[in-house]
Amino acid sequence: RQMCIRDSRKCTATVSSLRLDAVLAAMLRCSRGQASELVTAGRVEINHLPAESVHAPVYEDDVFTVRGKGRFQLTALPGKSKKDRLIIEYFQY
Repeated sequence: RQMCIRDSRKCTATVSSLRLDAVLAAMLRCSRGQASELVTAGRVEINHLPAESVHAPVYEDDVFTVRGKGRFQLTALPGKSKKDRLIIEYFQY
């Protein structure tokens, strides 16, 4: 489930893990398979460095650049949901 405040582009979502493909899928609102295809095609950078693996762990304050889709920053990890999923907050440029 996602929630965005349109004015500031600050959004929240829930993910199963802090892997690159899961977080990217939540930010782009697509499937994990589509997110991993973007990574393997070389269209994703983390902190201005090419993403090497879809299994890469991501951390708070990481900046994700997805060619053709936009730039995002993982701003906070406030906790867990009732269903034990991780809540992420991110900013979309």
